[in-house]
Amino acid sequence: MPLLIIITIMAAAPVIALAFDAFWVRFSYKKDSLMSLDVHKPGNVLAARTGGLPNSFTLTALTVSLYSISGNPDIWFVGVTSLVVSLIGVIDDFTYLGNLEKILLVGFPFLMLSVRAHPVDALFLMVPTDLFPIVAFLLGTFAGNATNILAGFNGLEVGLFIIASSSLLLISALIGNITASLLLLLGLLCYAPLLIFNWYPAKAFPGNVSTLQMGAFLASVALISHEELYLTVIMFPYLADFLLKVISWGKTSQKVPSKVGSEGLLNPPPNLSLPALILRLRRMSEKRLVISLYFLEILFSFLAVTLFFVHPPT
Repeated sequence: MPLLIIITIMAAAPVIALAFDAFWVRFSYKKDSLMSLDVHKPGNVLAARTGGLPNSFTLTALTVSLYSISGNPDIWFVGVTSLVVSLIGVIDDFTYLGNLEKILLVGFPFLMLSVRAHPVDALFLMVPTDLFPIVAFLLGTFAGNATNILAGFNGLEVGLFIIASSSLLLISALIGNITASLLLLLGLLCYAPLLIFNWYPAKAFPGNVSTLQMGAFLASVALISHEELYLTVIMFPYLADFLLKVISWGKTSQKVPSKVGSEGLLNPPPNLSLPALILRLRRMSEKRLVISLYFLEILFSFLAVTLFFVHPPT
């Protein structure tokens, strides 16, 4: 790929995303239908409900641009997956899809993954190539939906994506996978500006358009670069959150948020989740809870990088 064009795309990504973020947040504040209540703040605090829309479509557009100058079918798959999942997120933001609908719809584009059909090295077990589309579907729908449900606190979704994609980027660079490295760097540059508006106190939430795309993007890059095992380790906090919510399924369906006490500390909700478990161990502020989850994600990202040296890809 022409180096100058790649550098231009990478340099333009955060500038475009930041400019459109600023415009979209200002526009959203003028439209009641584009605002949402911040349930973890006392009083009626509002923020832009789909603040990540510019970042989502910037990432998709620039991924397609990378494909146009390279002709690499792997990049095309990641771009198409990003587009399809983003559109699903837009629909979910405004019509509220059911859980089963999101599981099926988010996993659907991963069934198209035939450009890199290969045995999947999953937890040291070899999965037959014939089963690869099923594995791709499961990993894709898990990653996309997991980044969508470990959410709800200022800075959480975007910050965790930055940590997860940075660690997978490091592993891709160590492997020498240029395509995966470029895509992950592009994802970082497109989403990093959103943290400016999403950090406490948030002016904008990512919205399902972004949270669904974040996980699907990571899964699609991992699948085309044979890095499924490392992504699985990186996403262990998401898996723990998912399993806790399954255990507390009846209460989880009620979607009861954490309540803010008079001293500014969060009280754990009745349903189980990873944030709720941390709050049951120790009540803390929203900002401190998010930072605690950052450190947990950093820990498993470090384990994934360590695993690369212990079990490099074959």
